[in-house]
Amino acid sequence: MKTVNSNKLVKKKKLKVGIFGITGCMGCQLNILYQKDLMAILESVNLAAFPVGKEKNLEDNDFDIIFLEGVVVSEKDLEELKKIRNMTKKLIAIGACATHGCVPAIKNFINNKNVELST
Repeated sequence: MKTVNSNKLVKKKKLKVGIFGITGCMGCQLNILYQKDLMAILESVNLAAFPVGKEKNLEDNDFDIIFLEGVVVSEKDLEELKKIRNMTKKLIAIGACATHGCVPAIKNFINNKNVELST
């Protein structure tokens, strides 16, 4: 994307974006892939990481925005969340699992000592 600045064309830096997930259904990440305007959106940003949708992903700590799907259900998820948070300027939680817990949170309503989380 270019803008005119003092009669010169200046190339704008694209936002470096990542899309990640922790424990969840992955439905929101899949929905991103099905958006009809996805290609137009991808022209506006540098999608540096999206493990569900890309074969090669950057693993660095310099993202402008990371979208994170899922819910913390284990110590492993908490560690991953903290790692992801430290990789970006802005972290945006997406999806019903992030806001309501959904299927992974069902264990919170079951009175059963045999419920275990797989990690």
